[in-house]
Amino acid sequence: SSGINAEYGAAAAPVNFEEDEEVTPGYVAPAKKTVEEINNLDADDEALVRYKQALLGSAAAGLTGDALEVKFLKMTFLSEGRDPIDLDLSGDCSKLEDQSITLKE
Repeated sequence: SSGINAEYGAAAAPVNFEEDEEVTPGYVAPAKKTVEEINNLDADDEALVRYKQALLGSAAAGLTGDALEVKFLKMTFLSEGRDPIDLDLSGDCSKLEDQSITLKE
């Protein structure tokens, strides 16, 4: 039993996000594009180029995004009237399967 279970109540059933996602009938996700492809679209529209630069920041200047990597190292659950619950994501995340947090609406 993890410290989170003992401190915050009984274990909740794990959430399978793939099964729980809502499906919108008829919706088809757009094809994935690199930042470079997005930058090259509508290159003749100055207003759109400025908008993309504002949104993409340094990526709009020519970074392709292919070498960029985002790592989540920590997740904190904040709830009014309770101490924060911190989950360390920097190590072996398979150990998190033994911990559960019950979120109530």
